[in-house]
Amino acid sequence: MVSKMSNKERLEINNVKRLISDKEVWEMFKFFEHQLGVLDSKASTLLTLYSVVLSILLAIILFINVQSILLATFMILGLICVLLSAVACSFITWTVWATRLVKDKDLTGLVRLRNLKTGFLKVSIILFLLGLTLTLVAVAIQILSII
Repeated sequence: MVSKMSNKERLEINNVKRLISDKEVWEMFKFFEHQLGVLDSKASTLLTLYSVVLSILLAIILFINVQSILLATFMILGLICVLLSAVACSFITWTVWATRLVKDKDLTGLVRLRNLKTGFLKVSIILFLLGLTLTLVAVAIQILSII
């Protein structure tokens, strides 16, 4: 059974053929594709970490009898920051085929995608650290107030 190829698929195949025909451009393409793979790998690891941390923080908050509205607010804001961090991180793992971004051996689309995903990674890490800090400081103050 032979399926018909769409125009997009045909264009993508032609782009790949042009890429392969120029050794220097092909090597640069593989370099940027590798960088995108590194970002994807880091994001996947972070998403796993975030899910574990969210579960642990939520369990801690549920078992602590919070006496202060300010501390409760810090804890909730911390959890929201970690959740937003996971959302930002998920945009890194969104699949975009590198061969679809290349037009006539122009690798600008790959560089833009790499920079965009790097920005999401930075935002994700900053939100994660902010969320952890808010939550853990509030938990520490709550524990110290009990003692």
